[in-house]
Amino acid sequence: MTRTSTKEHDVPTELNELSFTDRLAALTLPLPKELVKTMPGSGGATLSYIEWHTTCAILNFWFDGQWSSVLDGPTYQQTFPISLSSFRQTTTGGLSPGNTQEGTTFQTEIVCQTTLTISDLNGNYVSHDGVGQDTLFLDTKYGWIYNDKGVTSAESHSFKRAATKFGIGTELYDKDQKPTCLYRYLAEYPINIGSLRIRSMCLDLLLKEKLTPDEARAIVTTVEDRQDMATVNKTSEHLASLVDS
Repeated sequence: MTRTSTKEHDVPTELNELSFTDRLAALTLPLPKELVKTMPGSGGATLSYIEWHTTCAILNFWFDGQWSSVLDGPTYQQTFPISLSSFRQTTTGGLSPGNTQEGTTFQTEIVCQTTLTISDLNGNYVSHDGVGQDTLFLDTKYGWIYNDKGVTSAESHSFKRAATKFGIGTELYDKDQKPTCLYRYLAEYPINIGSLRIRSMCLDLLLKEKLTPDEARAIVTTVEDRQDMATVNKTSEHLASLVDS
């Protein structure tokens, strides 16, 4: 069992003003389109996904120092036999001798389970589990080969599936939703604290349905494009008036 956690450091004050519940809700926001990757799927389909480090970046943004993951596994389960003669010819003395060796080995399923926990400073926490699988061998047009990324892939999938249960990237499974740029949180904090203040206020108003997603996006974009405190202060006053309305 392996335990990993984020590096702890000070989270900007404005972000801490959001409640634990509101920040959990923020994880369900549609992902910025620049964070979404694609790859070919079966039957000519295109699959959308996010990388492991992107999931970490999102968790770090909203819950830096307040989340951890525990890995259980990998475990291995043999599934069906494979003839050694069907492996791709190699120049090594390993398991892939091509047609020069008789006998069989077994395709093996690799399974990992990750428990992802998010907590606050008051002892409240939420945990979700995710299971990821891959295989020990891959069937290619040149013959069977050893999957040297099998364990890493299974671990990554289990982590991302646990994160999905918190709402991260769930829109990727809904073909009617398209990733948007509602909040451009990437791997680092915004370039200035004023921008973060506006984002936090917009998120609060969005959750209270006092702003639409388009209105929130426009406000954040204007502040970040101008990058001056006069705009930040004027926008803050406007948003504060919406809170009181």
